[in-house]
Amino acid sequence: MRHPWAAITAILAAMLAVSMPARAQNVDLQTDLAKSQNDLAAEREPQAPPLPGETIFVINPAVGKTNFLWAQIGLPETYNSNPATATTGLLGSDRFDPKLQLNFGFQLGSLQLSGNSALDADRYGIPSPPNANAWLSTVKLAWNHNTLTDPSVANAIVPYLQYQPSVRFASDFSSTSSRSNDFGGGVTLDERALWFSKHDKNSWQISLDITASRRIANTGDSTSLVLKQSVTLTDGAAKLQFAPSLRQRWFDDALGVSRRDTTLTVPFVLEYDAPFLQSVDGDIAFAVTYTRNYSNLSTKNSEQWNVGPMLELSHLFWSDG
Repeated sequence: MRHPWAAITAILAAMLAVSMPARAQNVDLQTDLAKSQNDLAAEREPQAPPLPGETIFVINPAVGKTNFLWAQIGLPETYNSNPATATTGLLGSDRFDPKLQLNFGFQLGSLQLSGNSALDADRYGIPSPPNANAWLSTVKLAWNHNTLTDPSVANAIVPYLQYQPSVRFASDFSSTSSRSNDFGGGVTLDERALWFSKHDKNSWQISLDITASRRIANTGDSTSLVLKQSVTLTDGAAKLQFAPSLRQRWFDDALGVSRRDTTLTVPFVLEYDAPFLQSVDGDIAFAVTYTRNYSNLSTKNSEQWNVGPMLELSHLFWSDG
């Protein structure tokens, strides 16, 4: 999208339009899901043909990156089977979740600094939903060979450090429901490290990510370990993303109670670079995400489906390499 500011203003206005209190039952789970969605969105590079002098790039730390800065606006209209992540008395609702996200990356010798920062809003159609606004960011420092001169020397195994701050607000910004800071690190393995034959990188991308982190939050501190498999298939104007993850979270004891959660998240995203949207760097997508949270506290067990289409607009500010 060449002139995104009018749309950005409209998105922000929509975020402020509804004034209802946030009533989330499992804030940590909702924060984890939102961060996973942001990271998945950051892997979808701008789809429009490059302008003269521009370079369209692949955003994947295991296969090499370049310096880049790009923004995206996501406009999903979906159905959510359990907005409150409740255990019983489930009440599904339509969901409008507009998002404004900035993605960046800088090559610093053998180090790659990358990340994303997003402002999003959850708006539901049922009378008392967990409407909320959230700001979530990820900053990652990875060790990788300088891929600007020779992408073929990108590491098959990429270790990294990671920091993820987040703030969740009531829908009218009148209060803060949660604040958290996640500090951690991990390793990403690409096809070579996983013993897959190397496919055409324009068709297949396969990686495995293992992350350990410590969360400091006003709702309670915790430690987590995440295993995530990412598979992306690109065929012409279509792209399929499949990124199942398994997270184990250990909460610090509170009043003698020890809570342990295991979360399975399975997202599918089918994206199509529609010719009629290329003039605005846009694409359409259909996403299905299944989430199952198992907890030793019965009140924290939950199951959720989120299904529906999305319009996504992108703007590449600059990229070299």
